[in-house]
Amino acid sequence: MINRIVTRATATLGVRKNLTEIAQEITSAFSLEAVTISLLTTARDAMDVIANFSETSSTEGVGSLHPLSENPVLQAIMESGKPYVMTD
Repeated sequence: MINRIVTRATATLGVRKNLTEIAQEITSAFSLEAVTISLLTTARDAMDVIANFSETSSTEGVGSLHPLSENPVLQAIMESGKPYVMTD
């Protein structure tokens, strides 16, 4: 998996394109329906979706902001500093 990610990342210089390719590889490697990659805004009050990949639905949403104040899961992640995995 790591070799495929590195190969895909070095094939292009576009950061968002690379992160979308990485999201696709993670989706495949872990048999997930979707992966979204977000960064914390400089104001530290929202997450900015910078890449995503989905096997089953639209991948729209890149560039959307998700305010921490409106999302208890994101708040918990920020407070704990620990990763969070959503399951069914």
